[in-house]
Amino acid sequence: MFADLLHDMLGVDHAESHQAMIRLEDIDAKVDPDNFKPVVDYLHARGIPFSMATIPHYKDPYGSQNNGVPTDIPLAEATTLRLALDYALARGGEIVQHGLSHQSDTYRNGFPGTGGQALTTSSGT
Repeated sequence: MFADLLHDMLGVDHAESHQAMIRLEDIDAKVDPDNFKPVVDYLHARGIPFSMATIPHYKDPYGSQNNGVPTDIPLAEATTLRLALDYALARGGEIVQHGLSHQSDTYRNGFPGTGGQALTTSSGT
């Protein structure tokens, strides 16, 4: 919004330009290429700019999203993530780092322990 008002505040006339970017959220080592690639292809084919909010280090210390198996996948071992990002970069996508992980050590971050769900599902906060 500030960018929209800046020209008015400074008294600079300019041609009107409406721009937007799609942000693909929480792209991590568990990304499913069968779901991810069609979205990237759709955006690319229509010339829609997009970014990928990427979590480079997947941590699930309680196994809540992995059938009870604690999981820790750093970027160096996240082959699926790297291939997905390369695929999207070749089609105009941009990477935005979305923190290092959704997990802090072994602290239970949210109910399943892998994300910020507690921020939206707990009462009072």
